[in-house]
Amino acid sequence: MLRDHSKDDNVVSVLVEGKDSDYFRPRMGAIFADLRLPLAYRNVRGKNNLKKLVRAVLGNVALERCKFAAFFDRDYEHDLAEILIPQAFVTDGYSIENYYTGVDSVRQSVRSLLFSDAAHSDDDDKVVEEVCALYVSMQNAFHEEVRLFNEWAWVQRHMPRDGALELDRFDTFKFIEFDRLGLTLKSTYSLDDLNGLAPDRRAVDLGEIATARIWFSSRDAAISFRGKQEIEFTYEFLREMIDRAALGLLPFERKAKCSKRLSYVEIVSELSAYACTPVNLISFLEVRKSFWSSSS
Repeated sequence: MLRDHSKDDNVVSVLVEGKDSDYFRPRMGAIFADLRLPLAYRNVRGKNNLKKLVRAVLGNVALERCKFAAFFDRDYEHDLAEILIPQAFVTDGYSIENYYTGVDSVRQSVRSLLFSDAAHSDDDDKVVEEVCALYVSMQNAFHEEVRLFNEWAWVQRHMPRDGALELDRFDTFKFIEFDRLGLTLKSTYSLDDLNGLAPDRRAVDLGEIATARIWFSSRDAAISFRGKQEIEFTYEFLREMIDRAALGLLPFERKAKCSKRLSYVEIVSELSAYACTPVNLISFLEVRKSFWSSSS
């Protein structure tokens, strides 16, 4: 950032935790199109690195005029006080991925992937709505099966223990069976299995799980549950719909070919156009735009 700022003090450093630039780039580009401010996107590889970098920038006199915006995942809100600063946007839900998993985003994805956004007949519209209804039903079922994992992970964040923790060790579709014929989901893991994912840490007990359950009881699972699992489910659902459409199986009434690429590795990029853009993100960008334009 110091190098970028020394070359051009108008450059805006856009700081993200991971591979989130493909979500923010088109949204920022649209809002900042009329300003001659170059946007430099920087993946700092992790939330802790981003927090450290922001603190370093704010504490460096040489960078006091530096233009930057930081984008944080809310996660389970265990560090919210550290990241609520004017220069930062914090996601409404767990992470960027949660913006991709709402039914409206899935509706737009289905229309584009399987109908190429063409003018639909009433029958096609009916199919899209049937797919969306199925998605909502299956997503609710998925949340019941992944709930214990989220409660366990919440405890790990809010009641910290010594020892290593890697939430990615929870392999969603090894711990949850997806019956593609019957379109049902069933968890195959227990609290003991979850504690086994972090063997160096004190085991989470049922009392702590009950505390986590109270916290989640006032929140929408689609927003507050860990984004990685949420988008994995959305991807698997879309892949199943694509496969069914190719064969003309229910809920599709005729064969339909997927017209675009869909891969899990690049899903944040490939489905960016259909992801939710919350009003508070637009407001944040507009405020930063006004501030930067007046200070240029």
